[in-house]
Amino acid sequence: MKYTARNNYLGQVFSRSCLDSSLRPVAPYHEPFSLAMHSSNRTQSQLYLLKKKLLRIALEEATELELFKPICGVANQAAELVWDAPFPLLVFPCLFEELVQIAREQFQQERVRQTDE
Repeated sequence: MKYTARNNYLGQVFSRSCLDSSLRPVAPYHEPFSLAMHSSNRTQSQLYLLKKKLLRIALEEATELELFKPICGVANQAAELVWDAPFPLLVFPCLFEELVQIAREQFQQERVRQTDE
């Protein structure tokens, strides 16, 4: 695949992942403003930006286009798993990196199996 086509595909996958993945469904809020609510929204926004940044880096490092979808999936999975953690912004990078590594290893194992058949 040509370099520009790969970049266009990378941009489309990245945008679709960010648009399709919401950390949590948001219901209308009718209570008075509270600092706890503000803190939660800020944390959610920061987690979204962190996920977006790390996802872009991981996709740029991916050498195989077939890895894009699994990497986007583990980014969403990691964000969902850390959301209830006491410090999600601290936990997310490590969990995301571990899940990306697992996705890469599974991809390589599947590729070896296909060549052996």
